[in-house]
Amino acid sequence: MHWAVWQLLMFLNLTAADESILGRPGTCFSHSMLHFATGMLGRSVLVSSLQKYFSNGVGRLLSTSSALKSTKLTVRDALNSAMKEEMERDKDVIILGEEVAQYDGAYKVSVPVVFRGPNGAAAGVAAQHSQDYAPWYASCPGLKVLAPYSSEDARGLLKSAIRDPDPVVNLENEVLYGHPFDVSDEAMSPDFLIPIGKAKVERGGTDVTLVGYSMAVGVSLAAAEELAKLGVSAEVINLRSLRPLDDEAIINSVKKTHHLVTVEGAWPTCGIGAEICARIMESEAFFYLDSPVLRVTGTDVPMPYAKNLERACIPEEQNVIKTVKAMLNLQ
Repeated sequence: MHWAVWQLLMFLNLTAADESILGRPGTCFSHSMLHFATGMLGRSVLVSSLQKYFSNGVGRLLSTSSALKSTKLTVRDALNSAMKEEMERDKDVIILGEEVAQYDGAYKVSVPVVFRGPNGAAAGVAAQHSQDYAPWYASCPGLKVLAPYSSEDARGLLKSAIRDPDPVVNLENEVLYGHPFDVSDEAMSPDFLIPIGKAKVERGGTDVTLVGYSMAVGVSLAAAEELAKLGVSAEVINLRSLRPLDDEAIINSVKKTHHLVTVEGAWPTCGIGAEICARIMESEAFFYLDSPVLRVTGTDVPMPYAKNLERACIPEEQNVIKTVKAMLNLQ
Protein backbone atom coordinates (compact mmCIF):
# COMPACT_ATOMS: atom_id res chain seq x y z
CA MET A 1 0.00 0.00 0.00
CA HIS A 2 1.34 3.47 -0.89
CA TRP A 3 2.66 5.60 1.98
CA ALA A 4 0.30 8.35 0.83
CA VAL A 5 -2.69 6.38 2.03
CA TRP A 6 -1.48 6.68 5.58
CA GLN A 7 -0.94 10.41 5.20
CA LEU A 8 -4.68 10.65 4.48
CA LEU A 9 -5.41 8.65 7.60
CA MET A 10 -3.43 11.14 9.67
CA PHE A 11 -5.20 14.01 7.89
CA LEU A 12 -8.57 12.55 8.96
CA ASN A 13 -7.23 12.05 12.50
CA LEU A 14 -8.05 8.33 12.47
CA THR A 15 -6.99 6.11 15.32
CA ALA A 16 -4.76 3.09 15.09
CA ALA A 17 -7.88 0.89 15.22
CA ASP A 18 -9.35 2.72 12.22
CA GLU A 19 -6.10 2.43 10.30
CA SER A 20 -6.23 -1.38 10.45
CA ILE A 21 -9.45 -1.30 8.39
CA LEU A 22 -7.49 -0.44 5.25
CA GLY A 23 -4.39 -2.43 6.08
CA ARG A 24 -3.38 -5.79 4.67
CA PRO A 25 -4.11 -8.77 6.92
CA GLY A 26 -1.31 -9.19 9.44
CA THR A 27 0.24 -5.78 8.62
CA CYS A 28 0.93 -3.38 11.48
CA PHE A 29 1.63 0.36 11.07
CA SER A 30 3.06 2.70 13.66
CA HIS A 31 2.35 6.42 14.03
CA SER A 32 6.06 7.16 13.49
CA MET A 33 5.81 5.59 10.03
CA LEU A 34 2.74 7.69 9.29
CA HIS A 35 4.49 10.88 10.32
CA PHE A 36 7.37 9.93 8.06
CA ALA A 37 4.98 9.48 5.10
CA THR A 38 3.40 12.84 5.82
CA GLY A 39 6.72 14.60 5.60
CA MET A 40 7.86 12.78 2.46
CA LEU A 41 4.74 13.29 0.27
CA GLY A 42 2.93 16.34 -0.98
CA ARG A 43 -0.90 16.76 -1.30
CA SER A 44 -0.98 16.16 -5.11
CA VAL A 45 1.03 12.95 -4.80
CA LEU A 46 -1.27 11.84 -1.98
CA VAL A 47 -4.46 12.32 -4.01
CA SER A 48 -2.95 10.59 -7.04
CA SER A 49 -1.85 7.67 -4.92
CA LEU A 50 -5.27 7.34 -3.30
CA GLN A 51 -7.02 7.33 -6.67
CA LYS A 52 -4.69 4.59 -7.86
CA TYR A 53 -5.19 2.61 -4.63
CA PHE A 54 -8.99 2.72 -4.68
CA SER A 55 -9.22 2.00 -8.43
CA ASN A 56 -6.82 -0.93 -8.30
CA GLY A 57 -7.24 -2.33 -4.79
CA VAL A 58 -10.70 -1.57 -3.47
CA GLY A 59 -12.04 -1.38 -7.02
CA ARG A 60 -11.08 -5.01 -7.59
CA LEU A 61 -12.78 -5.97 -4.34
CA LEU A 62 -16.01 -4.21 -5.33
CA SER A 63 -16.02 -5.63 -8.82
CA THR A 64 -15.53 -9.11 -7.41
CA SER A 65 -18.49 -8.64 -5.05
CA SER A 66 -20.75 -7.23 -7.74
CA ALA A 67 -20.03 -10.22 -9.91
CA LEU A 68 -21.69 -12.46 -7.34
CA LYS A 69 -25.42 -13.19 -7.64
CA SER A 70 -27.42 -10.51 -5.79
CA THR A 71 -30.96 -10.54 -4.39
CA LYS A 72 -32.88 -7.52 -3.15
CA LEU A 73 -34.31 -8.26 0.29
CA THR A 74 -35.85 -5.97 2.87
CA VAL A 75 -34.74 -6.26 6.47
CA ARG A 76 -38.25 -7.47 7.38
CA ASP A 77 -38.11 -10.22 4.74
CA ALA A 78 -34.61 -11.15 5.83
CA LEU A 79 -35.75 -11.57 9.43
CA ASN A 80 -38.86 -13.50 8.41
CA SER A 81 -36.94 -15.85 6.13
CA ALA A 82 -34.34 -16.48 8.83
CA MET A 83 -37.03 -17.29 11.40
CA LYS A 84 -38.91 -19.50 8.95
CA GLU A 85 -35.81 -21.50 8.09
CA GLU A 86 -34.80 -21.89 11.73
CA MET A 87 -38.28 -23.07 12.70
CA GLU A 88 -38.20 -25.59 9.85
CA ARG A 89 -34.77 -26.76 11.00
CA ASP A 90 -35.67 -27.05 14.67
CA LYS A 91 -39.26 -27.68 15.77
CA ASP A 92 -38.44 -26.35 19.25
CA VAL A 93 -37.99 -22.84 17.84
CA ILE A 94 -41.23 -20.85 18.20
CA ILE A 95 -42.39 -17.26 17.85
CA LEU A 96 -44.03 -15.42 20.74
CA GLY A 97 -45.72 -12.07 20.15
CA GLU A 98 -48.32 -10.42 17.97
CA GLU A 99 -46.18 -9.07 15.13
CA VAL A 100 -47.04 -11.99 12.94
CA ALA A 101 -49.28 -10.80 10.03
CA GLN A 102 -52.88 -9.55 9.76
CA TYR A 103 -53.40 -5.89 8.82
CA ASP A 104 -50.34 -5.88 6.54
CA GLY A 105 -47.84 -7.20 9.01
CA ALA A 106 -49.22 -7.28 12.52
CA TYR A 107 -51.85 -9.05 14.53
CA LYS A 108 -52.53 -12.19 12.44
CA VAL A 109 -52.22 -14.13 15.60
CA SER A 110 -55.28 -15.53 17.39
CA VAL A 111 -55.69 -14.65 21.03
CA PRO A 112 -58.50 -16.91 22.27
CA VAL A 113 -58.59 -15.37 25.74
CA VAL A 114 -61.63 -14.37 27.80
CA PHE A 115 -61.56 -11.69 30.49
CA ARG A 116 -64.61 -11.89 32.74
CA GLY A 117 -65.61 -10.25 35.99
CA PRO A 118 -67.89 -7.78 37.80
CA ASN A 119 -68.73 -4.49 36.13
CA GLY A 120 -70.85 -1.52 37.17
CA ALA A 121 -72.45 -0.50 40.43
CA ALA A 122 -73.02 -3.23 43.00
CA ALA A 123 -74.11 -2.49 46.57
CA GLY A 124 -72.23 -0.07 48.77
CA VAL A 125 -68.82 -0.41 47.15
CA ALA A 126 -68.46 3.32 46.46
CA ALA A 127 -66.36 4.95 43.74
CA GLN A 128 -63.56 2.39 43.91
CA HIS A 129 -65.62 -0.56 42.64
CA SER A 130 -68.71 0.85 40.91
CA GLN A 131 -67.38 1.94 37.52
CA ASP A 132 -69.02 0.70 34.34
CA TYR A 133 -66.14 -0.01 31.97
CA ALA A 134 -68.31 -1.03 29.03
CA PRO A 135 -67.70 2.19 27.04
CA TRP A 136 -63.95 1.95 27.69
CA TYR A 137 -63.54 -1.58 26.41
CA ALA A 138 -66.09 -1.20 23.61
CA SER A 139 -64.05 1.66 22.14
CA CYS A 140 -61.04 -0.62 21.58
CA PRO A 141 -60.66 -2.15 18.08
CA GLY A 142 -60.03 -5.88 18.18
CA LEU A 143 -61.91 -6.56 21.40
CA LYS A 144 -65.33 -8.16 21.60
CA VAL A 145 -67.33 -6.90 24.56
CA LEU A 146 -70.31 -8.74 26.06
CA ALA A 147 -72.72 -7.72 28.83
CA PRO A 148 -75.14 -10.51 29.84
CA TYR A 149 -78.40 -9.85 31.68
CA SER A 150 -80.14 -13.17 32.34
CA SER A 151 -78.86 -16.63 33.25
CA GLU A 152 -79.42 -17.69 29.65
CA ASP A 153 -77.32 -14.73 28.47
CA ALA A 154 -74.57 -15.53 30.94
CA ARG A 155 -74.40 -19.19 29.93
CA GLY A 156 -74.68 -18.80 26.16
CA LEU A 157 -72.46 -15.74 25.81
CA LEU A 158 -69.66 -17.11 27.99
CA LYS A 159 -69.56 -20.38 26.04
CA SER A 160 -69.42 -18.41 22.77
CA ALA A 161 -66.67 -16.20 24.18
CA ILE A 162 -64.57 -19.21 25.18
CA ARG A 163 -64.92 -20.73 21.72
CA ASP A 164 -64.16 -17.45 19.94
CA PRO A 165 -60.64 -17.08 18.46
CA ASP A 166 -60.39 -13.41 19.47
CA PRO A 167 -60.04 -11.69 22.85
CA VAL A 168 -63.43 -11.23 24.53
CA VAL A 169 -64.35 -9.16 27.59
CA ASN A 170 -67.38 -10.49 29.48
CA LEU A 171 -68.79 -7.79 31.77
CA GLU A 172 -71.00 -9.19 34.53
CA ASN A 173 -72.99 -7.20 37.08
CA GLU A 174 -72.31 -8.37 40.61
CA VAL A 175 -75.90 -7.80 41.75
CA LEU A 176 -77.15 -10.26 39.13
CA TYR A 177 -74.95 -13.14 40.34
CA GLY A 178 -77.52 -14.30 42.88
CA HIS A 179 -80.62 -13.44 40.86
CA PRO A 180 -82.60 -16.47 39.55
CA PHE A 181 -83.96 -16.60 35.98
CA ASP A 182 -85.99 -19.22 34.15
CA VAL A 183 -83.76 -21.20 31.79
CA SER A 184 -85.05 -23.38 28.94
CA ASP A 185 -83.92 -26.96 28.32
CA GLU A 186 -82.29 -25.74 25.13
CA ALA A 187 -80.15 -23.29 27.09
CA MET A 188 -78.96 -26.13 29.33
CA SER A 189 -77.54 -28.04 26.37
CA PRO A 190 -73.72 -28.36 26.42
CA ASP A 191 -73.65 -26.89 22.90
CA PHE A 192 -75.97 -23.95 23.62
CA LEU A 193 -74.40 -20.78 22.23
CA ILE A 194 -75.61 -17.21 21.83
CA PRO A 195 -74.12 -15.53 18.75
CA ILE A 196 -71.83 -12.64 19.57
CA GLY A 197 -73.12 -9.42 18.02
CA LYS A 198 -76.82 -10.31 18.16
CA ALA A 199 -79.29 -8.48 20.42
CA LYS A 200 -82.49 -9.98 21.81
CA VAL A 201 -85.94 -8.40 21.85
CA GLU A 202 -87.04 -9.16 25.41
CA ARG A 203 -90.45 -7.55 24.99
CA GLY A 204 -92.25 -6.44 21.85
CA GLY A 205 -93.79 -2.97 21.55
CA THR A 206 -95.02 -0.35 19.10
CA ASP A 207 -94.73 3.06 20.79
CA VAL A 208 -91.17 3.40 22.06
CA THR A 209 -87.94 1.39 21.99
CA LEU A 210 -85.95 0.92 25.20
CA VAL A 211 -82.39 -0.30 24.62
CA GLY A 212 -80.13 -1.44 27.44
CA TYR A 213 -77.56 -3.97 28.63
CA SER A 214 -76.87 -5.86 31.84
CA MET A 215 -78.82 -4.44 34.83
CA ALA A 216 -80.43 -1.79 32.62
CA VAL A 217 -82.41 -4.50 30.82
CA GLY A 218 -84.21 -5.40 34.05
CA VAL A 219 -84.85 -1.71 34.73
CA SER A 220 -86.26 -1.29 31.21
CA LEU A 221 -88.54 -4.33 31.55
CA ALA A 222 -89.90 -3.05 34.85
CA ALA A 223 -90.51 0.36 33.29
CA ALA A 224 -92.24 -1.25 30.30
CA GLU A 225 -94.66 -2.99 32.68
CA GLU A 226 -95.62 0.31 34.27
CA LEU A 227 -95.84 2.11 30.93
CA ALA A 228 -98.26 -0.54 29.70
CA LYS A 229 -100.65 0.57 32.47
CA LEU A 230 -100.54 4.03 30.89
CA GLY A 231 -101.34 2.63 27.47
CA VAL A 232 -97.75 2.86 26.20
CA SER A 233 -96.37 -0.19 24.37
CA ALA A 234 -92.61 -0.28 24.96
CA GLU A 235 -90.26 -2.60 23.11
CA VAL A 236 -87.26 -3.69 25.18
CA ILE A 237 -84.00 -4.69 23.47
CA ASN A 238 -81.31 -6.56 25.40
CA LEU A 239 -78.07 -5.67 23.61
CA ARG A 240 -76.07 -8.61 25.01
CA SER A 241 -73.12 -7.62 22.80
CA LEU A 242 -71.64 -4.11 22.95
CA ARG A 243 -68.91 -4.70 20.42
CA PRO A 244 -69.94 -5.67 17.86
CA LEU A 245 -73.21 -3.79 18.34
CA ASP A 246 -76.38 -5.08 16.68
CA ASP A 247 -77.29 -1.93 14.73
CA GLU A 248 -79.85 -3.79 12.65
CA ALA A 249 -81.97 -4.79 15.64
CA ILE A 250 -82.08 -1.22 16.95
CA ILE A 251 -82.78 0.34 13.55
CA ASN A 252 -85.60 -2.10 12.78
CA SER A 253 -87.21 -1.35 16.13
CA VAL A 254 -86.95 2.42 15.67
CA LYS A 255 -88.57 2.12 12.25
CA LYS A 256 -91.53 0.54 14.02
CA THR A 257 -91.82 2.64 17.20
CA HIS A 258 -90.41 5.99 15.95
CA HIS A 259 -89.04 6.69 19.45
CA LEU A 260 -85.84 5.57 21.17
CA VAL A 261 -84.57 5.71 24.75
CA THR A 262 -81.22 4.19 25.76
CA VAL A 263 -80.73 2.96 29.33
CA GLU A 264 -77.38 2.25 31.00
CA GLY A 265 -75.63 2.45 34.34
CA ALA A 266 -72.50 4.07 32.90
CA TRP A 267 -71.74 7.78 32.93
CA PRO A 268 -73.36 9.82 30.14
CA THR A 269 -70.19 11.13 28.50
CA CYS A 270 -68.96 8.84 25.71
CA GLY A 271 -71.25 6.03 26.85
CA ILE A 272 -72.90 3.18 24.94
CA GLY A 273 -76.08 5.27 24.73
CA ALA A 274 -74.14 8.13 23.14
CA GLU A 275 -72.72 5.71 20.56
CA ILE A 276 -76.20 4.39 19.75
CA CYS A 277 -77.49 7.95 19.34
CA ALA A 278 -74.72 8.69 16.86
CA ARG A 279 -75.36 5.53 14.86
CA ILE A 280 -79.09 6.22 14.65
CA MET A 281 -78.40 9.77 13.46
CA GLU A 282 -76.07 8.39 10.79
CA SER A 283 -78.49 5.71 9.57
CA GLU A 284 -81.82 5.59 7.76
CA ALA A 285 -83.51 5.22 11.16
CA PHE A 286 -83.08 8.98 11.67
CA PHE A 287 -85.86 9.67 9.17
CA TYR A 288 -88.25 7.48 11.18
CA LEU A 289 -87.80 9.34 14.46
CA ASP A 290 -90.69 11.48 15.71
CA SER A 291 -88.55 12.94 18.50
CA PRO A 292 -84.87 13.15 19.49
CA VAL A 293 -83.25 10.08 21.03
CA LEU A 294 -83.06 10.41 24.82
CA ARG A 295 -80.69 8.75 27.29
CA VAL A 296 -81.11 7.46 30.82
CA THR A 297 -77.67 7.01 32.41
CA GLY A 298 -75.84 6.92 35.69
CA THR A 299 -75.32 10.30 37.33
CA ASP A 300 -72.15 12.04 36.17
CA VAL A 301 -70.37 11.88 39.55
CA PRO A 302 -68.10 9.40 41.35
CA MET A 303 -70.32 6.80 43.01
CA PRO A 304 -71.11 7.73 46.65
CA TYR A 305 -70.85 5.17 49.44
CA ALA A 306 -74.03 6.17 51.29
CA LYS A 307 -76.92 3.92 50.25
CA ASN A 308 -79.40 6.72 49.63
CA LEU A 309 -76.92 8.67 47.51
CA GLU A 310 -75.85 5.54 45.64
CA ARG A 311 -79.46 4.83 44.72
CA ALA A 312 -79.85 8.39 43.45
CA CYS A 313 -76.95 7.80 41.04
CA ILE A 314 -78.19 4.55 39.49
CA PRO A 315 -80.93 4.51 36.81
CA GLU A 316 -84.24 3.14 38.09
CA GLU A 317 -87.53 2.36 36.40
CA GLN A 318 -89.02 5.69 37.46
CA ASN A 319 -86.23 7.51 35.59
CA VAL A 320 -87.11 5.57 32.43
CA ILE A 321 -90.85 6.16 32.85
CA LYS A 322 -90.32 9.89 33.36
CA THR A 323 -88.14 10.09 30.24
CA VAL A 324 -90.67 8.20 28.08
CA LYS A 325 -93.56 10.34 29.33
CA ALA A 326 -91.64 13.50 28.45
CA MET A 327 -90.81 12.11 25.01
CA LEU A 328 -94.44 11.19 24.26
CA ASN A 329 -95.82 14.36 25.86
CA LEU A 330 -97.73 12.42 28.50
CA GLN A 331 -98.80 14.03 31.76
